[in-house]
Amino acid sequence: MNDILKYQQRQEQLKTAAKQPQKEKKVAKGDLLSQAEMEPMEALFKLVHDLPKVELHAHIGGCIRPQTFVDLCNEKNISIEHIDFYQLNVEMAFQIFKVTDQLVTEPSILARVTREIVEDYSKHNCRYLELRSTPKIIGTISDKETYIETVLDAIIAAEQ
Repeated sequence: MNDILKYQQRQEQLKTAAKQPQKEKKVAKGDLLSQAEMEPMEALFKLVHDLPKVELHAHIGGCIRPQTFVDLCNEKNISIEHIDFYQLNVEMAFQIFKVTDQLVTEPSILARVTREIVEDYSKHNCRYLELRSTPKIIGTISDKETYIETVLDAIIAAEQ
């Protein structure tokens, strides 16, 4: 509640400041918004970022960091030229999931990806995360128990 009050007070300050005559600022040609217009947006962004969040349905295969995804594709020599990252839709999402299944084939990769996902949600002030996956026997992951233990160990490691 305190953050909401601060945001409202800041909005009032900005309104008061807007009514007072100000020196004319030069805005560069390419600037779409002036600094005065950006301040309320930045305050709102900070407020929303700071609010505690809940994620009820996140899949390990759908939450891999983009850089990790690209790095693993390069390491494993997997082509992603068929994926149009600028036209994401359900079809493209399933193409990404197919590639992800080819990437996450070792306990160390599964642990890395899981740890990064938990860290990323934590950075966004997520207080509760339901992380979903289907335990698989794939690559060097020899049984479903190993898969589950790897995910649980990575979550614990990320929390510390």
